[in-house]
Amino acid sequence: MRTFKFRVWDKRENYFVILDETYNVFALDDVGILDCDDRENFVFQQSTGLLDKNGKEIFEGDVVRLAHDEAFTDAEMVYSEGRYHLKGVGFEIRNIVFACEIIGNIFENSELVKK
Repeated sequence: MRTFKFRVWDKRENYFVILDETYNVFALDDVGILDCDDRENFVFQQSTGLLDKNGKEIFEGDVVRLAHDEAFTDAEMVYSEGRYHLKGVGFEIRNIVFACEIIGNIFENSELVKK
């Protein structure tokens, strides 16, 4: 059975909190408990369940670099239409994960995201 794992971007504090099934709607941090019912201040991103070529877990909102045809493409991991895919890239994610590397995310590295 797959374990669902989330990370949450705290818009006020500008950092990620990792959520898993242990905490349900609450997450512990080193200061106390964050109440995630305050959804306007938090952005939830689910793990894809996939790892990049370095073994790092890929979440929605990660920006990955895909090596192909002796070139590179940087793209954001998104979930839409019932599947994960790289925004603006036509490859199925399960076919390219071995060739991609996380280079940042849309919050901490917004300059990597193509507008």
